[in-house]
Amino acid sequence: MNIQLFAIAQYARLYLSPLLRGDRLISFLSSLLAPLQFWRDQRTNTVYPDLERRARYNAQVARFERALNTLFNVTTTPGIYIDDSASRNRTYLYRTIEEQPLYVYTAAENVDDPSTILYLFSAPEYFPVYDFVVHVPMALYNSQLPRLNSLIRKYKLAGTTYSIVGY
Repeated sequence: MNIQLFAIAQYARLYLSPLLRGDRLISFLSSLLAPLQFWRDQRTNTVYPDLERRARYNAQVARFERALNTLFNVTTTPGIYIDDSASRNRTYLYRTIEEQPLYVYTAAENVDDPSTILYLFSAPEYFPVYDFVVHVPMALYNSQLPRLNSLIRKYKLAGTTYSIVGY
């Protein structure tokens, strides 16, 4: 049974005993159920379209971006977009004694081979604080930040962290 085509008075008439299906009783039941039917029709026309729209969006990046761009009416390119938090590949540094392919040279050894140059980063750069970053136009960032936060919290996966950056 389709929930949107459901008529309460017809449903009551179907489950009424055949012996009791007189015109007066059916009219009486219809008048009693009319406010309930009105409430149900009003709810169907106002709440269900919103539920169907929200059910189309989820935490997949493409759908998430589309939901945010649609809800905030962003038409400029690139609009609101989501980026993974930048994490760096960790490299284990060996000592010379271990005779492994990558080890640290001192300044006295003066190695100028570009393939051996390695940059060291701090711990927060290796282990990002956020799982993803939401890039938002600066006008939207300044005016709609609380609403943007609430919508991201509604659609993101549980346990993921995020940051909002204006551009």
